[in-house]
Amino acid sequence: MLAVDYRPFSWDDICGNKSIVSELKKRSLNRDFPTVMFFAGDSGTGKTTCASIIAALINDDNPIRGEGCLNPNPESPESKAILKETFNMSCSMYDASKMGKEDVMQLEEIVSSESFFGGKRVFIIDEAQALSQHAKGVTLKLLEKKRENAHIILCTMNPDAFDISVRSRGLFYKFRSPSSSDIAECLFGLLGKLNLADSVPGIFIQEGIFAIAENCEGSVRLAVQTLDRCIAGEFYSADAIAEAFGFVGNAKLFEIVSLMLGRNTSAFREIKKMDLKEFFYLSYRFISDCLVYQRIQLADAPWKADQYSRLENRRDAMPDLFNLYSDIDIKMGAYFKPVYCLARLTDFFKENAPRGLAAAPPCARVPAETSRRSPVGESGYRKR
Repeated sequence: MLAVDYRPFSWDDICGNKSIVSELKKRSLNRDFPTVMFFAGDSGTGKTTCASIIAALINDDNPIRGEGCLNPNPESPESKAILKETFNMSCSMYDASKMGKEDVMQLEEIVSSESFFGGKRVFIIDEAQALSQHAKGVTLKLLEKKRENAHIILCTMNPDAFDISVRSRGLFYKFRSPSSSDIAECLFGLLGKLNLADSVPGIFIQEGIFAIAENCEGSVRLAVQTLDRCIAGEFYSADAIAEAFGFVGNAKLFEIVSLMLGRNTSAFREIKKMDLKEFFYLSYRFISDCLVYQRIQLADAPWKADQYSRLENRRDAMPDLFNLYSDIDIKMGAYFKPVYCLARLTDFFKENAPRGLAAAPPCARVPAETSRRSPVGESGYRKR
């Protein structure tokens, strides 16, 4: 499986989070990594990958020098153990979902003991948000002692999994989902490593890779897994990929947005066939990107530029539709309301709106503590 066989094992192969990677690269030169680190972020953003590189590098006697950094030598015993996920005395990985209070207390005793081989040890606690409340309660004792020869890295998908008293015991790094452009660049690089860049059809390079990058929910791992299936199944065009994986195809999205910009109410027949929440955020992103292209002629794929340029004759309607989308998004707050969204979209059609879809009443803002991802500027799209 490509996601396993080609997991990054050098700093330059990590996708996105450039500021975090830049700092860790500089630290790698002297291997002065903090003894306690929190890596927080969504699945597939590089938390465990960075932790593994650090673990392999700390005791590597023959690291590989890169540009402004040191990378672990894949042939070192530590690297081989980590890559095979067998680990060894210098690096241990724990699944927090299987750890209770007693397990954390036992780990504290292990960390406090002297190393048998005299080197430094790295302890990675993966999925740390899954620790029970009792286990989290004794985690503070695990982290508060100063240890020169032990590093503890906690990887969590929830940045608020630990209170400030625990988080303040180490350095906190928040990993963000890479942009679709970063993920596409990563996939192009992987095609090169597989010696497939010159053998796959041109349409896969022109649009297929970008279709994968934009529909992987910001997860590099999911993008690589999708690439694996596309190569095996020979799904190369954006439409073929959309059909195979249940994505909303860009051709269909272009068709519906074109109808909307022309104030053609037949757009509603197509919208009703789709998941409204998914359509709203995909079309919101499409319209936003189209506005950017119309103003500065910038698109991250040639086929997108072609689509956006074909809407030049709708230039006058584009800002009005974008402003309506923005207003809907703001007034829905943290919750998506299908009826309100559909009713407000009819405002754009005015007298041509389908019967039975009256304007929606004012929508009260909902509590801010329930969060969702904003569509504008995000790279991940959700599946139906």
